[in-house]
Amino acid sequence: MLIVQKSFYLVLFLIASLSFSDIMAQDFKVIKRSRPELCENSKGCRFEMAEIEAKANKKVAVVYYLEKEDGSWEKHTTQHKGSGRIPMQHEGCDLTGRYMHFAYYPEEGVKEPSIEELKMRYGYVLRDK
Repeated sequence: MLIVQKSFYLVLFLIASLSFSDIMAQDFKVIKRSRPELCENSKGCRFEMAEIEAKANKKVAVVYYLEKEDGSWEKHTTQHKGSGRIPMQHEGCDLTGRYMHFAYYPEEGVKEPSIEELKMRYGYVLRDK
């Protein structure tokens, strides 16, 4: 039964990956992050800058989640026109430095995915089971 369940999640993950790649903007990544000086034991993270590669002059929306030490995710959204750098300005002693994101073109009728869909895309569902 466990093998069937894992196979089922693997198939769902592959289907979700294919459909996400068709509608996502080309790339979004955090390019500058550091540790806040006020945090003890080298914990915490400061997210300072991200970069997006997208179609020229197209509005791209980004939803991104920052992971906290307790395993929860903090949601943020932003929009940008075309490629460029995006200031983030998020920091906290409880942030792990890990993040998940989804960049898309809202003008093309794409909807923001749920956190469960993003977790599946990033493989968290497979690891949590």
